Amino acid sequence: MTGLDASVMLRLMLGQPADQAARAVALLDELSRSGRHAVVSDLVVAEAYFALQHHYDVSKKDAVLTESIGQTTDRTLRNVAVDIAE
Repeated sequence: MTGLDASVMLRLMLGQPADQAARAVALLDELSRSGRHAVVSDLVVAEAYFALQHHYDVSKKDAVLTESIGQTTDRTLRNVAVDIAE
């Protein structure tokens, strides 16, 4: 298992900066290919939620969608990463 931090989660959600988002996508691809899982702690979810509101001006309503990420599987995260990459 590989833990993802808030920085990686924000890159996956926002796709910015593009080079860092691409590296985050590559990380998830590598984990998937090797059969490993990505995990996100409750603390990381809270940190991403705070960052979305206070640094990216995302409304509380929109930022709350971040909470579900901590409960997803690596397959769901991979789908998010693929959407960003496209």
